[in-house]
Amino acid sequence: MVKIGIISDTHDNIETAKKAVQYFNSINIDYCLHAGDIIAPFMANLVFNDLKCKGNLILVQGNNDGEITGNKLNFTKIGSNFAGNYYVGIIDNKNILMQHDIHPKILESIASSNKFDIIIHGHTHSSEKKNIGNTIILNPGECCGILSGKNTIAIIDTEKMDAKIITL
Repeated sequence: MVKIGIISDTHDNIETAKKAVQYFNSINIDYCLHAGDIIAPFMANLVFNDLKCKGNLILVQGNNDGEITGNKLNFTKIGSNFAGNYYVGIIDNKNILMQHDIHPKILESIASSNKFDIIIHGHTHSSEKKNIGNTIILNPGECCGILSGKNTIAIIDTEKMDAKIITL
């Protein structure tokens, strides 16, 4: 079994991002996937490196991530994978797609193709978990709490193929 912590839309909210990493560390996640809108390169050291995020960190850029070169440089320095616009990979024999902003019709079409077991996105600041066929579609919501007033993240258990939205 592999536990994956999912976070998105931190928008430089250092305190809630720290709470998310502390929570992920407390449950011993294996991977931490960030679905974009990290914002500033300083988040690499102030949050993810200083708190020693235990999971392998994989990030994609969001529409508000303006300093892409700085983010890529700083997150790469701390040993993470800053994947760019999207991430396609395999974790625990599960095909995963992560992209910050995926149009709902495209999202459903990709899920219906059965090419991915898990599709992760952010951008809307609203948490969502649904299944299309055997594919989990997951938006952890906003860690920052700017729009909804809720600071949310998610956890995926690859053995059970189940996801839970967590309010910090």
